[in-house]
Amino acid sequence: MNANKLKLALQTLAVSLVLTGCVSTANVSNEADLDNAGKIVWLENALQKEGVFVTPKGAADLNVPAVSSALLILDGKEVLSVYEFDDLELASSEAYEFSNVHADRDVYLKDDLVVVRTSRRDTGLSQTLREIMGNAL
Repeated sequence: MNANKLKLALQTLAVSLVLTGCVSTANVSNEADLDNAGKIVWLENALQKEGVFVTPKGAADLNVPAVSSALLILDGKEVLSVYEFDDLELASSEAYEFSNVHADRDVYLKDDLVVVRTSRRDTGLSQTLREIMGNAL
């Protein structure tokens, strides 16, 4: 999906959320999200099972060539940029590029899912991420 189509889809989603009223953060993702972001929803659910409160805040950096992305706030103090790719090689390439360019961030790669943690201090959630995603690059 190109950037313009993704942008249009996000704008349409935002308008529909406004028209349907308030959305609770208790439901991390609705069924429509399951079709569009399976691995991202898997990560959200895995974090919640570990007792982490997850608040989705829209898409992550749209300049990354991922099929879907999400910006997640964990327990109100950690920020994750999550990217799902349709190509394992591209996911690996992007993960290592993130890791090289942003040495101060933790970058996790699991299959075609790349997670970038931007917190500068350990809030205790890094161990949970390591258990779910494996070791950071």
